[in-house]
Amino acid sequence: MRSLTKLFAFGVISALSLSAVSAADMPGKVLKPTAPAPNNACLETSGLPTDIFGFSSGSDVADLGSWGSSLEYNGAYGTRFGTLNGHNIKGQVSTSPIRCLEIGPSLNYGSSRTTDRIGLTSASAKAFGGQIEFKYKILGRATHGIGLTVTAEPGYSAVNNRFSDPLTPFLGSERSRSGSNSFKILTDFALVPERIYGAINVEYGQGWASSEPLGLNGCNPAIGFTGGWCKASSLNLRAAVSAKLTDTFYLGVEGQHLRAYSGTFLNQLNGQAWFVGPTVFWQATEKLAVSGTFATQVAGQARGTPNSLDLDNFSRHIAKLKLGYSF
Repeated sequence: MRSLTKLFAFGVISALSLSAVSAADMPGKVLKPTAPAPNNACLETSGLPTDIFGFSSGSDVADLGSWGSSLEYNGAYGTRFGTLNGHNIKGQVSTSPIRCLEIGPSLNYGSSRTTDRIGLTSASAKAFGGQIEFKYKILGRATHGIGLTVTAEPGYSAVNNRFSDPLTPFLGSERSRSGSNSFKILTDFALVPERIYGAINVEYGQGWASSEPLGLNGCNPAIGFTGGWCKASSLNLRAAVSAKLTDTFYLGVEGQHLRAYSGTFLNQLNGQAWFVGPTVFWQATEKLAVSGTFATQVAGQARGTPNSLDLDNFSRHIAKLKLGYSF
């Protein structure tokens, strides 16, 4: 029975810096350096909340020197045979030490459990780890008509897996290490100025998990087991539209195409799925915001199966709820 694990991100991105500008030559005066020139790419005439698009993200980054925090829940529910429930809690703080650059370390706790239809066999996993997100804004909507930001989010986690099968009988557990890295291109733009906005995201993810003797962590030699590690990757395409109904409330819809591969470089396609669902965002107070989305798999297929949904690599439903607070 395929067990579930969660891969969390760990690593670094190249340092980014701004160039300084010197004053023009003045006769009879000592040259004095001026302040660094601002990068107009990330300056906006009006900010746009990044969480109005559901699983997709807007391109804005934190203002220079500002701080923010968030608490995020992600859920996955439903499988082909039996039940599946997966949960992940992520706490994050973020700041902008350099104009246009946002850095956000986070801690994560995840758990998942699957059972067959009559509850005889089960597999579960628990994971704890950390991530750090780097976001750099290249283009701003106010200047270029489209916002463009690139991100990297590496991390690491420790995973505990359990499997039980009373018919064998078999009961086992193992500890493994897992990590991943995700790279994203985030774009957003105004479809109707000050009223309707769109976003398109492209995400490439890499993941790996150590293989222990019991093999409970889903490391299948047929789908990427090499050198003691189970390796996987993903390519996720997301598009969303969100309408500003009031100054503090947004409502929208999002579509996602998710593709799962073995190997860390999209080596072999294992399955693909399409998800669609509504999105909502509410700026409850000046500092507190609430956002959420719920999406259902409407089409898909796993490699080697005739089924119209891919419930081998993806769940039937996915959900996200996020609380954001700015200081």
